[in-house]
Amino acid sequence: MKLKKLDILLAVFIVFAAHSCMQTTQVPDELIGVWKTTDSEYTGTFLELTAEKIVIGKKGGEVDAYTIKKIRREKVKGSEELYFIITYMDLGEKEYKFPVYFNPADGGTIRWANRPKIIWTREQK
Repeated sequence: MKLKKLDILLAVFIVFAAHSCMQTTQVPDELIGVWKTTDSEYTGTFLELTAEKIVIGKKGGEVDAYTIKKIRREKVKGSEELYFIITYMDLGEKEYKFPVYFNPADGGTIRWANRPKIIWTREQK
């Protein structure tokens, strides 16, 4: 009976460790960069992801920068895509979640989960 309890505890630990490995506070290399879209609704805007920040460039030149608190990464079943949930904080320390799909094909594209038809591409350096 003790062996079963030990097996269960070991299994719980392994699941917890695997889950923790999929979360980080640093943006993975495949997402780092300045992202833009050709969609007319977003003319003059950009999204920049650095190792620790999410920067949103708005129409009219206003720029907001937020500190990333954590990132969760999941593989999309049956696809090359990865699903990221970027959790960031504003100056008032309120948390926001920014879910995106990343497709590594052709240099990489991202799509916002709430606007999946709009494709964002990384600006070439």
